[in-house]
Amino acid sequence: MKRQQPDRNNSEAACQKQRRLEENPDVKGTGCCCSSEEAAALLQPHMQDLDGIQAELQKLEEECAKQQMVVQKEFDEKKKPVLVKRQEIIDKIPGFWCRCLRNHPQLAYLVEEDIPVLEHLKRIDLDDNIDEHGSYKIKFTFDEGAKAYMEPLVLEKHVQFHNDPCSEEVVSVTEITWKEGKSPVAAAEAKRAGDAEDDIDVVSFFEWFTKKPSEAAARLEVGEIIRREIWHAPVPYFLDEVADIDEDDDEELSDDEDEEDGSENANEGDGDEDDEGDE
Repeated sequence: MKRQQPDRNNSEAACQKQRRLEENPDVKGTGCCCSSEEAAALLQPHMQDLDGIQAELQKLEEECAKQQMVVQKEFDEKKKPVLVKRQEIIDKIPGFWCRCLRNHPQLAYLVEEDIPVLEHLKRIDLDDNIDEHGSYKIKFTFDEGAKAYMEPLVLEKHVQFHNDPCSEEVVSVTEITWKEGKSPVAAAEAKRAGDAEDDIDVVSFFEWFTKKPSEAAARLEVGEIIRREIWHAPVPYFLDEVADIDEDDDEELSDDEDEEDGSENANEGDGDEDDEGDE
């Protein structure tokens, strides 16, 4: 059985701290270098005041969030007629939303069985910031061709947040009935259960349409990807420009690293020549 070594690391840190105290005896017992017990003792006389101040700050933060949400909702209303105009144009472009979803870098693990269904996705509607905590509803509307795969043709999910931003609650979600042998969810589950290493993270887009998505689907955060990124600016995703930007950044970073490596190698070469000359 392999021995764990966290104690050794802790003891080394303690030794380093002790050496610092020995080298600087004037700082011993101050807040910077004292022990946890000493720190608690130093704080104790002021703890009640600090707790009160923190509560006051928290209250102001909550009031600020409420005011921000009021402004956000005001402008969400102003955006609605503009979004209607956008959808009228999108209606003329076949497969628009399907392509946007496919081209998002984080949706690269979607199973191929999703694509024939998503090709029938006509529109996405977002009802955002329903309350002061930023709860939302997303609605997906499919054309008649999707009946070959599933019913109903309108899928909606209502996600509610509470005071804790991590406290996501699925209030309601449309239950999908798949035609026999047509479920991309079943296909994704079968692939994850297989032996192929590349299929560990594979997921179906439609796994998000459950009250308790699979672990893989939960990690994907489909709702946040749509409401925070794709919904606000879908055209770059349709044109696959977002991936191009990321790749360009990676290439620039790689070029910079290559230049640095070349410079270091050149300097080392100069040093070697100097050494040979000295000999």
